[in-house]
Amino acid sequence: MWDFSGKQNEPKIRTEFYSELQSIIYIFDLGSLSSFNSIEKFWMRECKRNSGERLIQILVGNKSDLNREVTNDLINDFIEKYKIKYFELSSKDISKVKKIFSEIGNIIV
Repeated sequence: MWDFSGKQNEPKIRTEFYSELQSIIYIFDLGSLSSFNSIEKFWMRECKRNSGERLIQILVGNKSDLNREVTNDLINDFIEKYKIKYFELSSKDISKVKKIFSEIGNIIV
């Protein structure tokens, strides 16, 4: 498991890990439209360009307990367009984290 923490300025480090990539969890801040937009504009493109076709992708909206800038309509359009699973989390309640990893495991098996 690797966490790039949204760092788009470390391409050499990231590309070394993409060759063996089987699944990815894109996590964005529900309170930041730019965080959400970077998933499609940067991270999905980079992962597709550098990994295999059978990449399992899951989208996670974080900080669900705080004010939202990213609307449900935007999220629904996104997950419908890319046909990926979506979860929301709050760092105050991480119980859904296990569910996310179980979902990845179910898809792989």
